[in-house]
Amino acid sequence: MTFSNETIPVQPCTHTIYRPLGGIEGYRQIRDPAGRLAVTAFPLAMARSLSASFDLCSACYVIAGDGDAYIGETRCAIKCVAEHAAGASKAFATEVFLLHAQEPHTLEWSARLYLEHRLTGLAKETGLVTLKTVEPRVLPWPLEQIATLERLVTDARRLLFDAGCRIFDANFAKKRPRGSRGQRQGCGGGDRDRLADGNPAQPH
Repeated sequence: MTFSNETIPVQPCTHTIYRPLGGIEGYRQIRDPAGRLAVTAFPLAMARSLSASFDLCSACYVIAGDGDAYIGETRCAIKCVAEHAAGASKAFATEVFLLHAQEPHTLEWSARLYLEHRLTGLAKETGLVTLKTVEPRVLPWPLEQIATLERLVTDARRLLFDAGCRIFDANFAKKRPRGSRGQRQGCGGGDRDRLADGNPAQPH
C-alpha cells in the first residue's frame, strides 16, 4: 500500500522485532534503527530464568496485567523484575516491558527518571489501567535537556505499543474506573527505594 506524504501527519518510522529465543509471545526486542531506545518484552514468568543468563541494566520498566500496571526505573532491570515476580504485590502482572538504550543497554539515571515521570503521567491521562505505584521523583531538568528527553518519550510510546504494551495507547480506548493506587515496593539492584521519611533514596 502506498501513502502520499501529504496525508501522513507525522514522520514515518520503522521498527524491527528480534526474537533471539524464537517463538512468538516470549522474549523479544523491539527497536527503531534510527533511534536511541529499544524495548525488551517478555512474560513475567520468564523473569527468574532470564535474570540468571541475561545482564540487561539501566531501564525504565512497565509491569502490566489484568487492568493494573506498575512503572519504575532501575539500573539492574531483569534482576529487579525477577524480585518483583517473586512478590505477592505483583500477582496481577503477566507482561514485562523494559525500556532501555540500544547497545550497550545503558540509560542514564536522569533519563530513566524522566521517562518514569512522563509515562506515569501518560498512564494517568489515558486511564486505561489502575497504577500500582506512587508519584515518581521529579528533577529540575533544564529546558534544553527536556527537549531531548521528550523525543525519548515520543519514541518510547511507539516502541511500547509495538511491543504489545497497551497502558498508554490502545486500539479501542476504554477508560477504567479510578481505583486506589498501592504503595510502591522497591527492589534491589539499584532500584530507587523510599526512605522512612518518605523521601526517595539516591541511586547507588
